[in-house]
Amino acid sequence: MPALERELFEVLEPTDGMDDAVEILEDIVPGADIVVVVPDEDEVRETVENTRSRNWKDDGDHSKFIEHVRERLDNIPRHTGQTTVGCERAIAYLKRLDREISRAIQSDDDNVIDE
Repeated sequence: MPALERELFEVLEPTDGMDDAVEILEDIVPGADIVVVVPDEDEVRETVENTRSRNWKDDGDHSKFIEHVRERLDNIPRHTGQTTVGCERAIAYLKRLDREISRAIQSDDDNVIDE
């Protein structure tokens, strides 16, 4: 038996208190000596949510909003201040940011956003 298979079988061998898992496995692979634990959907979703970093842009995480605003303020479109196009582009960007700030504060029911 290759080393990888041997390791898998050693790790997955049933132990005390795993009778339910063995019964589930026997329904899948009759006579097998390994244990397959199938987590429920909520447990998988919670694990995925806890392992990936949360942010305002993707998740609407209010605790990350101030960080998001700082990042947005650091990325105002560059312009010389001498052309209408450049100034208007920066003004439009800041107006969008202003609307986003208003929506975020209005939706912050738990008062997570702090000045």
